[in-house]
Amino acid sequence: MVGNNAKHGENIQMNTEQQYLLVEEVFMYCNFSMVNFREFEELIKIKYSYKLKGIWYNLQTALTNAAIISSYIFSNKISARERTAYLQKVLMVTEDSSSLKNKLARNYLTHIDEKFDYCINNSTEFKGIIETVVSNRKEFELFDNSSYFIRRAIIKDEMVFIFQLGDKKQEFKLTPLINELTLIHKNCSRYLKKLKSSKTTKYVVFTPR
Repeated sequence: MVGNNAKHGENIQMNTEQQYLLVEEVFMYCNFSMVNFREFEELIKIKYSYKLKGIWYNLQTALTNAAIISSYIFSNKISARERTAYLQKVLMVTEDSSSLKNKLARNYLTHIDEKFDYCINNSTEFKGIIETVVSNRKEFELFDNSSYFIRRAIIKDEMVFIFQLGDKKQEFKLTPLINELTLIHKNCSRYLKKLKSSKTTKYVVFTPR
């Protein structure tokens, strides 16, 4: 969630050029993620959308870029304290309620190999593997979910992403993340304009001759 009560951000020592580059990085990954989410949202509207691999390409890329943004704004490294404090302050991100801090989707990406190891090693326990897009939860529950391995699934009317990690099925709500990325993108744009208008900004992009 984005708000006005970020916990940190005092005594920022970075110079204007460093601040600009840092916010621009977040802005860039916000753009990437939002483009993929928009394409994902359009694809799931299509009839028989469960057949479209582009849904998963866009969702996975959107979540990957959101995870990168999260690593910029939330890091436990001591060396990153100034950077994370600055970004939380200027982008008005509340650490305690941010969707970007939800590790479920990130775990899906970072432990994707373990997910398939579990599926392979326990294949006799499953009737099959589910990869689908359904309109609502009632439709999803027509499956005997305990008997199937959930590779990935979308419940459209809830905008919920369902997947399996080990023996547990996980659910991740996409709308709060999309809304937060939209607000962060807006705050990045506003702040970049402010920094760019500063007379102290010497940021230059070098291009080859």
